[in-house]
Amino acid sequence: MAKKQMGLLVMAYGTPYKEEDLERYYTHIRRGRKPSDEMLQDLRDRYDAIGGISPLARITDDQGEALAAELNELQDEVEFKLYLGLKHIEPFVEDAVEQMAKDGIEEAVSIVLAPHYSTYSVKSYNGRAQEEADKHGITIRSVESWYDAEGFIDYWKEKINDEYAKMTEEEKQKACLIVSAHSLPMKILEGGDPYPDQLKKTAELISEATGITQYEIG
Repeated sequence: MAKKQMGLLVMAYGTPYKEEDLERYYTHIRRGRKPSDEMLQDLRDRYDAIGGISPLARITDDQGEALAAELNELQDEVEFKLYLGLKHIEPFVEDAVEQMAKDGIEEAVSIVLAPHYSTYSVKSYNGRAQEEADKHGITIRSVESWYDAEGFIDYWKEKINDEYAKMTEEEKQKACLIVSAHSLPMKILEGGDPYPDQLKKTAELISEATGITQYEIG
């Protein structure tokens, strides 16, 4: 019996593919307002500081492919087809959903490559996807967050323990694990956004998994 076809919509922020993309990428982030020459040069300098254009585009592709492969390996009833949708550069979220419709996809699962839910980020991605899906009669079920997923915590446990294993006992006693987070506008936080609490929970779970009690969120 043929497998049921479903879309797998993997969404992320997006990054320029080449230097020529910088201006239109930055313009999209600024909601259509072109950056000044000074602002554009500052962005160019930031990329130069990390060795040139970010590898994020390739990493995002790799993550999407790996996720689709894993889902298809885990079960035999559904064949997931990957669609990549980005926030600030093509393929945009809307482009991905439109392509689903062209491919005859009627149902899809979506996930944002950000583990913590925020109305400023994940809600925005899912909203854009749902709005486009409604135009084509596609049903999308969204993963809202995965900040406490076992595999996510285990990944950080392994990576952190690998680094701590390189330290002497004295260094471990002095070490402090920094759990870094993206900032959010105050108006979002004042509205009771769940992001800070979810981040705190992730830090607690990592602390429990690694046995590291000295950590800070920042």
